[in-house]
Amino acid sequence: MLLKRLIQALCAVLCVLAFLIILGMAATALVGFPSKGAEFLQDYLGYILGFAAVMYGNAAGGIIAHYYSNSVGENKL
Repeated sequence: MLLKRLIQALCAVLCVLAFLIILGMAATALVGFPSKGAEFLQDYLGYILGFAAVMYGNAAGGIIAHYYSNSVGENKL
């Protein structure tokens, strides 16, 4: 059950990450200069990957804490 929820959270984060990467690539295509576009995309991907790591860390921490806080009363430990 716990592993299933962690995988679901990872899939949700990866979907959001894919959308943001596609959005960044579209924004890069709108920038007229190739060197500026590459620099922008590199910075953008760095921010987005950091955001995704923090987002999944928060989701996983919340799922694990919720799982174990509910299982203490039911003696599932």
